[in-house]
Amino acid sequence: MLLLLLLTLVTTTAANTVHRMSKHTAESKVPIHSRIGEHFLNQLGITISASSEAVEVASTTSTTAKAKETAIGDATPVYISLNVRSIRSIDASEESYQLRCHLYLMWGVDFNNDPEWIPFKESLYDKAVPLEYYPMGDEEVVDLSSKVTLPSFRFANAKEATPTDDAPSLRVYANDGTGMGLGTDSSYIMWNQGFELTLSSHFPLHDFPFDSQDLLISIRQDDSRSWDKFNLTMAIVQFNKEALAMAEWKVFEPHVSRGSPGHKEAQVFLHVKREPGFFVVNVCAIIGALCATGLVVFALGKFV
Repeated sequence: MLLLLLLTLVTTTAANTVHRMSKHTAESKVPIHSRIGEHFLNQLGITISASSEAVEVASTTSTTAKAKETAIGDATPVYISLNVRSIRSIDASEESYQLRCHLYLMWGVDFNNDPEWIPFKESLYDKAVPLEYYPMGDEEVVDLSSKVTLPSFRFANAKEATPTDDAPSLRVYANDGTGMGLGTDSSYIMWNQGFELTLSSHFPLHDFPFDSQDLLISIRQDDSRSWDKFNLTMAIVQFNKEALAMAEWKVFEPHVSRGSPGHKEAQVFLHVKREPGFFVVNVCAIIGALCATGLVVFALGKFV
């Protein structure tokens, strides 16, 4: 028991240590375009503008560099906004956790020049122009899905994935050419749906009970026909108050990175740190007390 107590005390030196995972790329160090309390559509507007500036800078690169990035450069950016509703049942023994979230996907379309979208100019674009946005009906969504290639994805590390909505909803945000709307060059389609997920993730426990974990969310394209048509880009990660209220864990700023190849997969690492109070009081303290009682025998007289 004394040895176990010593080992427990040694682990306290790692109490304030945050271990960065090797898979965190340089891209994950770029601050997320997010401000507390601001609507995610406004934040998406910031992200889209920043991406447009990045494209202009990239246009000055060499021809060889451009050739290497042809697949991603020609792909339509799909901006992802992840709204984390709750994080539950973080289980190191099963290497899994439960996540309730709402996912928003937004990408630009051209109703005037894109052959796929021209047929929908009158039925969708013209209706959306005088409005802030046009919400598509169920029949319109079915018709659009059968005639236009939409982004298709799956949660690559999901053990279970259950939609919380009967069907995804789509909106049209029209740009009338006056600079109104999210983008300055195109209109946008927004797809959104809620999910209940059980996700697998790696749990290093070297610093238990003072450990911190990176809970992986992997969103990957799953339709080979559109792999090179879309570029999944994680733009925003937001948290509801419920997701931040956990008894055993504390939530920190998430990390964002790309998978491989980059345009096919977007990854989010929800960084959480264990609150060690329960284990210190109910495990370490009790073990320490038991070890201390063992020393009492040296103070007792010799039995005859």
